[in-house]
Amino acid sequence: MRDFFKKNRKRYFTDIAKKIPAFKGQFVVIAHIVPDMPEVLEAINKISPISLIIAIPYSLDMSTYNSLKDKYKIIDLSLEQLLDSEVLCQVVGNQIDSEKPAILIEVGGYFSNITHKLQKVLDGKLLGVIEDTEAGHRRYLNSTNLSCPVVSMARSLLKEKEDFLVGSSCLHSFERLLRKLGHPTQNKDVLVVGFGKIGKGLAYALRQQNYSVRVYDIDPAKRVQALVEGFKVPEKAAAFQQAHIIFGATGTCSVTGQDFNLLPHGAILVSCSSKKVEFDLDYLERNFKKQQIISNLDLYVGRNNKSIYLAAEGQPINFAIDKSLVGPVMALIQAEILLGVRMLIQGSLSSSVVEVSVTDQLALAEKWLEYFCDNSTGCYKSTDAVPVITLMKQLNEAYA
Repeated sequence: MRDFFKKNRKRYFTDIAKKIPAFKGQFVVIAHIVPDMPEVLEAINKISPISLIIAIPYSLDMSTYNSLKDKYKIIDLSLEQLLDSEVLCQVVGNQIDSEKPAILIEVGGYFSNITHKLQKVLDGKLLGVIEDTEAGHRRYLNSTNLSCPVVSMARSLLKEKEDFLVGSSCLHSFERLLRKLGHPTQNKDVLVVGFGKIGKGLAYALRQQNYSVRVYDIDPAKRVQALVEGFKVPEKAAAFQQAHIIFGATGTCSVTGQDFNLLPHGAILVSCSSKKVEFDLDYLERNFKKQQIISNLDLYVGRNNKSIYLAAEGQPINFAIDKSLVGPVMALIQAEILLGVRMLIQGSLSSSVVEVSVTDQLALAEKWLEYFCDNSTGCYKSTDAVPVITLMKQLNEAYA
């Protein structure tokens, strides 16, 4: 399918990147290699060369990968290798130029335990890290060996817009999976675990599709918020016992080994988080026998023939099925990454987690509207000037 917003993204990033000062260094990037990445990578590469890209395995789009591999050095690591600090440090150390300053750009906090080691490899020239996710933000906050600044987008105003749409993209991908089984997708009892930005977007998307939605969050204030916004918020045991479908959106382990005993027979577990953190998969593997039903859906049978279904092996469903479906709003947070780069190049930041100023975030949003919104209609605009009816028809065909 044609990408109707590719030219818009390229012009938007070019406009922002040209205001970033020259940087005689290098970038190392850990990224989801998905269709909306090439334009921001091109903008980053013009600021200073990208020495290495490490592809996150569960979101790899081969078409995008093939379009990038001749231009950049891309290394494929398994998720286990990415999470192994020693392996990651060795891979990066072997690929970067130790004589040049470096900036790390990533999603997930993979570098959080090795910045001090990479600082030694670079002889003190590691300028800092750009982090994009809430899970990564937490990992850097908890790091005891942080030796450089970390500019985080995880809690910015712009990230909220993206995360809200991630919830609806997870539902879209899950429904596509169920349709392959000829399974009805509505009027099911659904539990959303975690009422943060992604969980909230997911809960609203589910309600719009006529699911019976319950919400559980370990934070009582968020349960109050969910109740005020019209969702049922039973206590944990009741919430798990009543759910036919459980979406994990906490960024941590939302279903522990003990929780599996609460789940009803035939419950389906779906992750809307990162990596494989939402469910205690070790417990599941030890106590249940696995059987693949179709691609991205496994059946686990335990004692007394109790069955639990796991989608996408516990990886985020939107990446496993569709390589994400957030749309052009993704360019907002990618543009904020560029501003994070500017902050690190300008220097004077302490070795702590910092954020782009609200003033700069709002300026990015204003600029984004210029490139992606038609002021006369208030709708998305494409540089290809495709009629709205034709555009929607092609989108529906692509994602049917």
